[in-house]
Amino acid sequence: MKIKQAHCVRAFTLIELLMVIAIIGILAGLVLAGVKYASGAKKKVLVGGTRESLMSAIDSYHASYGSYPPDNPMIATATNQDQAGVIASTNQLFYELFGATYDPNTATYAAHDGSTISAAVISSTFGGIGGIRNSLAGEVKSFWNPPPQTNYYLPYPNGAQAFVVLVPFDPNSSSPNRWHYDASSTYRHNKQSYDLWAVYNDGGTLITNGNWKQ
Repeated sequence: MKIKQAHCVRAFTLIELLMVIAIIGILAGLVLAGVKYASGAKKKVLVGGTRESLMSAIDSYHASYGSYPPDNPMIATATNQDQAGVIASTNQLFYELFGATYDPNTATYAAHDGSTISAAVISSTFGGIGGIRNSLAGEVKSFWNPPPQTNYYLPYPNGAQAFVVLVPFDPNSSSPNRWHYDASSTYRHNKQSYDLWAVYNDGGTLITNGNWKQ
């Protein structure tokens, strides 16, 4: 008569369980790192693509007029690079690159998107500049064709338009993150041309994406 032997089920030891947990933790960390990298790479491509489109329009403007679009003249009074960078976020690239028709009877500019802005607001917003060069009758040109979607630009509180960065500067901030443009300050990197850059938040790290060697 054969006696059946009971089969013993081998349990995991504490060390084995800890090893499994550690491996799972490592895999989870790799997955999260991959997701973060993919998100950062997507933001970089998005910002870089918009920057290249803006640069192409600015260079076309230069080829047509023989000079770059004017920046905020207050940049010339900046005492340091940080101050110049802040001022550079207030610029009239929107109007210079798309063109605006000036009506001397009402002293207003009509932009390509149908918005209008007074000469007084243009002057006060962009540092007392005399007007928009790309606004002469019969000479208004659009240097960004076809025009980007309207989410590429938003108005300042006073109604003047500005190009904005599609990637937020700070998720907790309600103010638009504008493109910076500097064609005249002594602090700019590209002394023979202009600086164009955006700053955005990537996982808690502020990234500057500019058209100079970094």
